[in-house]
Formats: sequence, structure tokens, C-alpha cells
Amino acid sequence: MSGSSERRHSVNRSGRASELLLVGVWLALSLSACASANETDTTTTAAGATTTQPLASTTVATTTSVAPTTTATTTTSTAPTTTVDSSVSVTVFRELLYREKTAGAGRAGAQASTVDVYVPENADGLPAVVLLHGIDQFATGSPTTPLDGLASEIAQLGATVFYFKWNTFSGLSSLSAEDLGCIGPFVGARAAEFGVDLDRVAIIGHSMGGPAGSNLAFRSFQVTTDADCLESGENPEAAAFLGIGGSYGWAALPIEDDPDSYLSSTKGDEPQREVSATDEVAPGLTAEQAYELDGFSSMELAADDLRVVLLVGTLDPFLATNPSRTRGFAAALEAQGIDVRVIEVEGAGHEDVIYPYTRAGTTTLDVISELLDNLGT
Repeated sequence: MSGSSERRHSVNRSGRASELLLVGVWLALSLSACASANETDTTTTAAGATTTQPLASTTVATTTSVAPTTTATTTTSTAPTTTVDSSVSVTVFRELLYREKTAGAGRAGAQASTVDVYVPENADGLPAVVLLHGIDQFATGSPTTPLDGLASEIAQLGATVFYFKWNTFSGLSSLSAEDLGCIGPFVGARAAEFGVDLDRVAIIGHSMGGPAGSNLAFRSFQVTTDADCLESGENPEAAAFLGIGGSYGWAALPIEDDPDSYLSSTKGDEPQREVSATDEVAPGLTAEQAYELDGFSSMELAADDLRVVLLVGTLDPFLATNPSRTRGFAAALEAQGIDVRVIEVEGAGHEDVIYPYTRAGTTTLDVISELLDNLGT
């Protein structure tokens, strides 16, 4: 019995040892598999830093067809491909005056018209981007959707960026046209200083900056001759225009067959109403004058080789800037024989399309990068 018992205990110990060995092998294999998975996600540098590898690309934007009345070119955006070279040094010249201080039409009072200029290192013969913000609906003296981040990213793509702070207090006013009229002379006068090729100028406008930018592009920067500009350079010719969530036709549009009547709304979320040409639709601005600030008024002047791109988020909620406004403007451009590309960013609202660190903003940067490439960067 004793010998048999010892043999049974020996067998049991041997069996438990085998079980433990199998468990150990299973754990080792599991840990090895986890380690292999982790190695595909990170790479450890010689200095011990861990760098995360890029995730699989996903589709962030699609383009839908424009209104049936237009033949605007449409494209489908796939995953973001733009590479911004963060190693490029950008020098920013802030708050340069381009027009004397004037009395503002809002709580902000007197307002100096300034421009921030973003200049990449070794700038010489670079394209220029004129960047225009949207409405300052709270009349605080600064745009509610600042474009500083976008300006910096565009500069790192290889362009000198002129980010103009133009007067949009509580909407358009009579000062708006005067500010816009001084943009061309400033760029023309300072082009050599900031390494700009005046044959490659693109205008980019967001929201209210959309119609303002198209107006500048179609009129070759000749908006008004009444402005008290601080620079007197020659107006450049625009080679490209990109409108982002633009409020085209927001201020006033003429009623067909009635030259003295306009459709207008004083706020971007209100339906348009009929007004006379002399009625004020903004402080110091009649309906007729407001129409002159919109791209609709001058689109027939666009150069044959002007590249026009209109981008808008499919979820832009505002009456003045939603996709139907963009499609309507595109249809009007096509009716004038102007080629236009319409891009609708799926799932994007009014503001995330201008913030470069959102997926929608990355799509916007892709579009800008392509636009600059077509200008010869």
C-alpha cells in the first residue's frame, strides 16, 4: 500500500507539473501575441521616445451634386492627404495698419484696420493668400471665428498669408467696402518685402468673407476708390478664389425686372424681405450699396482663367451660409460661363471647416494645398 500510494502521489505531482507547464506556455504565447500587436502601433526611437504610427485612413468628405441648373464640376474627397511641414519656420508680422483708424459701427467704437502677415522662411516668389474672416456679430472688434490657426498652416504649405481684419461690426457697414478697397493696394505695395509673386494670388474667405472675397477676385481688387488707404501699390490680379461656407446674396439681391427693389435680410438666420434700393440694410449701407459688396454683383467680370472653388459643410445650419446658398451661387457663376468646383464636406458645420485640427478642417487644407499646387508652388 505504501509503495502504491507513493506511486499515485508521484503521478499526481507529475500531472500537476504538466498542467502548470501548459499554463505557462499558454501565457507566454499570449504575452508574445500582445507584444507583437503593440509593436505594430508604436516604434521606440534610440532615445527612448515612442512614436505612434498613423492609423488607417478613413473617408472624411464627399461631394454631392450641385443644383440641377448648374454644371459645376464636382469631386469626391477621400482621406486627408495634405502634409503640413511643421519644420517650416513662419514669421508673423501682427497688426500692420493698412487703413487709418475709423469710427466703427458698433460697441467697439473706433477701429484700426490691420493685417497679420504670415511669412514662411526663405520666402521668395511665393504665392500670396488673402484671407478674410466672417462677420463679427457681437461687435467686439475681432472676428468670432478667428483664422489664425488656418493662416499658420497655409503658410507652412508654402505661401505668404495676408490675414486681413476688415470691418464687419454687426454685419456690413459703409466702412466694409472702404476696408476691402485697401486690401489690393497693401498687397501690391508690400509684395517684394514679403517675398510674394503677384501673378499667383489666391483669395480665401469664410462666411461673410466669402462674398467679400469673391467680390475682390472678380473685380481684381477694385472695390472702391473712396478709401483712405495707407498703401498705394498697384492692385494685383487674383488667380484663384476659395469660398468657405460663404453667405452669398445675404445682404441684398435685386429683384428681377425691378431695378429699385431688392431682397434683403438684416440677420443671417432671417428670411429675406423686399426693400427699396435706398433702404438701409446695415448701418450706413443701402440695399443697392450692399449688393455692390456681394460677388453676385461682379461675377461677370471674372477673368477666364480664374479658378473658383466653393466649399461648404453639409451640416452648416445658417440660412445665409447653408449648402443651398453655395449651390445657388455656383449656378449663377455657371450661367455666366465661369467654371466652378463645389465641395460639400460631409457631416461638417459652419466653423469646423476652418479649424485645421478637425477632420473637416484637414479636408479644407487639402483643397487649399491643391489650389496652391495649381498656382505653381
